[in-house]
Amino acid sequence: MKRIAPPTPITIQITSPIWVDRTSKRHGLPKRSPLGVASLAAAAAVLLAPVDVALLGAATSGRPPANGALEGHAFLWAVALNTVGTAFLIGGSLWSIARRRRVVQNLWIGSGAAVVALSTGLTRAGDTSFVYLGELIGIALMFTGFRLADAPPPRAEPRAAAHRLAPRPQ
Repeated sequence: MKRIAPPTPITIQITSPIWVDRTSKRHGLPKRSPLGVASLAAAAAVLLAPVDVALLGAATSGRPPANGALEGHAFLWAVALNTVGTAFLIGGSLWSIARRRRVVQNLWIGSGAAVVALSTGLTRAGDTSFVYLGELIGIALMFTGFRLADAPPPRAEPRAAAHRLAPRPQ
């Protein structure tokens, strides 16, 4: 069994905004977020999980290894975090659409997340034919949505100026 090296301090420093809520402190210590705690627990479970090297070697090029390659219960973290993350992302998009806030942008982002989730979900069902194409399309859709969200809104011409420029009826 081959083990992966633990994360370096720079990795922890880069990912610290994910797991430390710096805005609220109690007794001088930063408050830990549930996502951060779950991420650290998942990382520990994966790092400590036994790996079946034979199943890893049997995976053909471009295909993910069999489900049993990572032994133990580490896969449950991936299922839980991916499901919750997808539900929050798509649910947040739908919530914003229902509230009529940035509808077009949220349609792009939500549909991209759905495409990525469906394409990667197919790998666990045994179909890997469209994984990379689905991920590419989904990421492109989400990127488009985020770029549209960053774009400044179109400038509307002031009504008073429009009335001044309009010809007067004779």
